[in-house]
Amino acid sequence: IIESLLFSLVPTLFEACVVGGVFWLLGMPSIAISTILSVFAYIVYTYYITNTRMEQRRKVLEKSEDVGRIETETLVNYETVAMFGREKREVQTYDIVRKEYTDERVNMLGLFARLQLGQQSIRLFGVCIGRR
Repeated sequence: IIESLLFSLVPTLFEACVVGGVFWLLGMPSIAISTILSVFAYIVYTYYITNTRMEQRRKVLEKSEDVGRIETETLVNYETVAMFGREKREVQTYDIVRKEYTDERVNMLGLFARLQLGQQSIRLFGVCIGRR
């Protein structure tokens, strides 16, 4: 956390303030304000979506572990499953867990796409709004 603050966030905020100050002194306050607001919105949006993605990633890992557990248990206990005639039930359970994993993974990839789209939109909006 300290490394990302010290080498990423603080220099970015400092640069945004310097750029905003330069534009303000050059008589372009709209560009200065749009620059600072865009950087702030970008950071807040990225923070929010990244935290959401981390939660989603945990869900994907849990579902992946469930899939692996069922695969292992079914292979190890195949004779027992076959002896009691539970092959269909095991296949149904595996299909359900595999679908849940796939759904969570798609949701995670959707969040990544939303992150990229939002970041690009904020950048473009900041550039466009500062124009006279």
